[in-house]
This record gives sequence, structure tokens and C-alpha cells, in this order.
Amino acid sequence: MKPTRKRMFGDIDFSRLVGSGLWVPGTRDFRALNTFPGDAPEEPEPPPPGGGILAGTALYELPFDDGSGQSCQDLSGVLSAYLGTDSESVDAADPTWASHGLTLANGDHVQLADNGVGLFDKQTFTLGILVNITTLQASTGLFNYDNTAHSAPYYATSLRADSGTIIWEWNNAGSYSAASLIQVGSIFTTNVWKHVVLKMTAGEQKIKVNDSVVGSKTATHTITYYTSPARIGKTNFSSNSAYKLGYFYFYDSYLSDADDTTNHSALQTLMTARGESLP
Repeated sequence: MKPTRKRMFGDIDFSRLVGSGLWVPGTRDFRALNTFPGDAPEEPEPPPPGGGILAGTALYELPFDDGSGQSCQDLSGVLSAYLGTDSESVDAADPTWASHGLTLANGDHVQLADNGVGLFDKQTFTLGILVNITTLQASTGLFNYDNTAHSAPYYATSLRADSGTIIWEWNNAGSYSAASLIQVGSIFTTNVWKHVVLKMTAGEQKIKVNDSVVGSKTATHTITYYTSPARIGKTNFSSNSAYKLGYFYFYDSYLSDADDTTNHSALQTLMTARGESLP
């Protein structure tokens, strides 16, 4: 009987690697030179900060795929977002976890930050949120970084749905006027996912819905920000929040249209995997 030849490289017996999954005969994958049978498999590298499904590096990125608990993971590791009014315990303002992300009823909200200063107080930004409104009603808070009291100048960045209308308001150096408002009707219908994007920089503001521009302005404003919470689902005057929530992200930059399209496509793929449909 002809003896089996062993292929050796230095002190490594390659005949022992065949069938081990560490080396395939005929390939040039020499990772086996640093791996031996019986070694524990290497742990995968953790994703880099902001490393989710989006283009570039989002400052904050919340996929709402935690499934349980009070915390909402921010893939950047910066935000300590939580459900409702208590970060530790279940309370009446907690949304409900679901396969699509979170389901909010009136009175529910996500606390992105107890104080938005140092986190959301940007003069240039791109903000995205994925929502599916289940009940059309007035003053439905989507993203709100407001003055604590509903008094002038009212808002730093306020995004809400008023029945089917989308409304984005901010202030200019602490003063509020119609110049710091974009309002567009016939945007929301019930049970349809909408990927809403706000884009702000000096001289250009846009609202995009499902990767199409629906409203814009060319204001050159300086927003005054406040020591107040940043929330999804609650404004400084309303707790209407009957909708499904799928994703939230925030960049401290004005994204290109190409990046917007990349992000929308990524969210479409994600929602398909979750058993949902994003147009």
C-alpha cells in the first residue's frame, strides 16, 4: 500500500487541516498558517461607531431592533435613549416592541436625550426617521427638540404630522416666524411607511419623503437651542403619537442626494427583512 504523503510547511502539517475548515486544498488561503486545530475561533470585530446600514458615519443611528427592555441601542454608542419617562422601569409612556421596531400609542414616546445640548444642537444636519402612522390626528410628534414651555420661540427643531400634513418648524436666533416653517399637505396616509428626512444648512432646508423632495426653503438662520429634552413622540404641547417607528438617524452634515438614496435603499431592504414594505 502506497504511504500517504504529508504536505509540510515549516512545523505545520497541512494534512491535519484537510476537512478542518481551516484550509481547502488547491486554494491560496494561508490564514491556516496562523491557526491550528483546536484553537478557539476568532471573535468578529465589533462595528465601528455609527457603523450600521447607512451611508458614511451617522452621528446617531437607532435601528429599534432591541426587542425588549427599556433602552434603545444607538449604534454610535453615544445616546442613552430609553422608552417613556423612566429609563429603568416600565411606565405608562413606554412604546411596545414589535418586529418592525416600536409601536407608539398616544402618550408614548422615546426619550433620545434628557438634554439635547451638545447632542442635537447643530446648525447643519440631516435627520431621518421611519414612521408608519396608524391614526391621522392633529399634532403628532415625530421628532421634537422644543423649548420646554410652549411659548416663544417655541421650537428648536420640531417635526410633526398634522393629520396628513407634514410640518417642520425651527427658530431664527430665538425668534419664531413663518420664515422658519415648511408645511406640506397630503403627505401621510394611514398604514404606509414614510422615510422622512430633514436637511438643514445655511441657505438651504429640505424635507424629503421616501427619497423625494416635498418641500424646501432657502433661509439663512441661526437656530437657538435649549436645555430641554429631545424626543420622538412628544411635543411641548401634545402627546399624540399613534404610529409605528422603524428607524432614526442623525448626521451633523448635509448629506448628498446620492447618500440619501443609499440610505433609503438600505431601509427598504431592512423593512423587507422585517416583513414590512417601504415604498
